[in-house]
Amino acid sequence: MTDPVSLIGANVLEQMLAYASETPAGPFVEVGVFQGGSAWHLSRLAGRQNRHLWLYDTFTGMPYADPALGDIHPVGDFGDTSFDKITELFLPLPYVHVTRGVFPDICSGDLRFPTEPVAFAHLDVDQYRSYRDACQFLDSRMAKGGVMWFDDLCITGADRAVREMYGDRVHPVSCGKHIVCY
Repeated sequence: MTDPVSLIGANVLEQMLAYASETPAGPFVEVGVFQGGSAWHLSRLAGRQNRHLWLYDTFTGMPYADPALGDIHPVGDFGDTSFDKITELFLPLPYVHVTRGVFPDICSGDLRFPTEPVAFAHLDVDQYRSYRDACQFLDSRMAKGGVMWFDDLCITGADRAVREMYGDRVHPVSCGKHIVCY
């Protein structure tokens, strides 16, 4: 099987995986899976390092849009994906968990989120509210020495949400993306 297509360039994926590989013990989380390209690469690293990978997406596209907050994508944008297709892609891998719904709302109640601290979180959710809610939920659940990777700070709404949460803790990496270290 060929690797699924990723909207993230090879150099960005390479750097992201390098950061993820150096994190302490604990699971990886990706919020905003789309067609599974970056998740595929994270799953391979997770397998080699004996970690779990938790994947979250609506699989119906953007759940929110507020242009006044700097969002540029309409509700439903990036909806050309499929929960069944992504689940099938990772089906043979017992350490990959695919969950459908709006993050973090889908994490309440049952076992839809790891119980141990998160070592690496990849957020690729584009919109202000999605970033704000994901950061607020994940912040207290990150491992000491963990890394949160942000894909979309070139978008005003995403940048605003992350900087409101983390301020000067946000650091650029050479591929044009940003991180917060714990």
